[in-house]
Amino acid sequence: MASKDIVVPDLGDFKDVAVIDVLVKPGDSVQVDTPLLTVETEKATMDVPSPDAGVVEKVHVAKGSKVSSGTLIATLQLAAGAAGQLAVRGDPGEGEGEHRGGEVGDGDLTGGRVLNSHG
Repeated sequence: MASKDIVVPDLGDFKDVAVIDVLVKPGDSVQVDTPLLTVETEKATMDVPSPDAGVVEKVHVAKGSKVSSGTLIATLQLAAGAAGQLAVRGDPGEGEGEHRGGEVGDGDLTGGRVLNSHG
């Protein structure tokens, strides 16, 4: 099985965002969109979801640390067939793919869910 490094998706203008909770540990099984960690900006608290299904091999951040777009979060042992799914999901303009909120690069970490608004 292949491993994949999971990074913080685009946070927009936010840098050095506080990690207020790490929701997974090595050995945990995750599905697509399973929350990996919770971050808090000046305006909101958001979960960062997993872009793939698999088993967490290593967590690279800790509660209290600061992250920015592109920061390594975890290494995931991809579930069987996940590598093929990456190619299918790769171009949303082809086939009958659906848009999933919270994917890397769409600027929406929570799939549209703001957990706690600060203002």
